[in-house]
Amino acid sequence: MPISSRGKLKIKHKHIYKAIITSMNTKLLSIITAGTTFFSIVAMTGSANAASLSSTASVGYALTDIVDTPLSIQQFNSNLGQLQSVTLDFTSAFLGDVSYQNKGSRPTTVNVDFGGEADLTLNNQSLFTLNPSQHYSYAAPAKASSLTKVDGLTTKASQTATYTNANFLQFFIGTGSLDFLFSAYANPNVSGLGNGTVSIDTNADANVQVTYKYKPQTVPEPRATLGIGLIAALGLLSQRKKSFSKCSVLN
Repeated sequence: MPISSRGKLKIKHKHIYKAIITSMNTKLLSIITAGTTFFSIVAMTGSANAASLSSTASVGYALTDIVDTPLSIQQFNSNLGQLQSVTLDFTSAFLGDVSYQNKGSRPTTVNVDFGGEADLTLNNQSLFTLNPSQHYSYAAPAKASSLTKVDGLTTKASQTATYTNANFLQFFIGTGSLDFLFSAYANPNVSGLGNGTVSIDTNADANVQVTYKYKPQTVPEPRATLGIGLIAALGLLSQRKKSFSKCSVLN
């Protein structure tokens, strides 16, 4: 039996409606996939229970004695999260030269213990005291007419400490800078010359690194975020299906 024009129109509308629903299902799948991807990203962020960042300050070689030279580091910004610990790494190196002259009638050996003391303080509290030292020996001929100079005497020391005390950590929290005070004193020891002259020049430097370990600010719960997104997507699809169903009935 031939199909009337009105029947053909209903079939055509039915096919169009089916195509639209298929398209919407495809879009929903894309939304779910995107939501799953977002869930993965948030999950990885949420799993980061600890993070760290560092600030470093240094002062170059200067002639000792050095008294209360500031070393400024950046404080920890509490907007990043909760500070859990502070690790301090302090290093100091000594560099110098020695000049000696043996005026005695016999050759000898000049022994030099080169080094000194390096201190780091914060708010009048001593944090580190280093005593780097290095031994050197030099042949000193008899009745030398002039000084013999040797450059490049070096020695170095370092120390690390970690602090978790809440009251101490407060010094490091803020948006400004924090000043450590560095001091260094030469303390060489020379032996072997009974009659002669010895002079030593001593320089010192310093480096301090502060490492903040903290718990980052919390991020949205992954499951809740994903659930809200999927509910919104399903609700949107439901509304569109109802709208198209009404159009189909009217036609």
